[in-house]
Amino acid sequence: MTRTTWQTLLADLALVLFMVTVGALVRAKHQHAQGLVARVPASPPAALPQESIPLSVYRDVPGAPGLATWLEQQPRDARQQTTILVRYLPGTERGLTGRVDAVIAAANAAGTHPRIVIEPGQGGISAGVAFDASPEPMARDLLSPDHRLQHRNLQP
Repeated sequence: MTRTTWQTLLADLALVLFMVTVGALVRAKHQHAQGLVARVPASPPAALPQESIPLSVYRDVPGAPGLATWLEQQPRDARQQTTILVRYLPGTERGLTGRVDAVIAAANAAGTHPRIVIEPGQGGISAGVAFDASPEPMARDLLSPDHRLQHRNLQP
């Protein structure tokens, strides 16, 4: 017959308590992780600007009319979007501000509100009018209450 001492009994109870505690923690962690996944709202997919084939194209080449003249000659339709593309060569960024200001002045003189895209390239200005007007403006005031950034905090 084996004799059980109080130390062995206490060790057995401590081992059982440890296993029960670990099991409860694992279950609680799993349930908490499921709760976090369920609570994070799904963000709407980012809408890319709609682009279609231009109905009319402008290129800033010798002998072409000015951008303002070309813009004034374009028919007006609320469903159309004018996109002006300003390309610059690397190293010519300093003069870019003046070119963009001239493009904006030409658009204002023609009474249009174009989308202006600035990108590196061979230099020059081109424009197009197409039925690709987006339903909402691309740039928004992120500080206004309607357009707050959605922050996902995964910490409890």
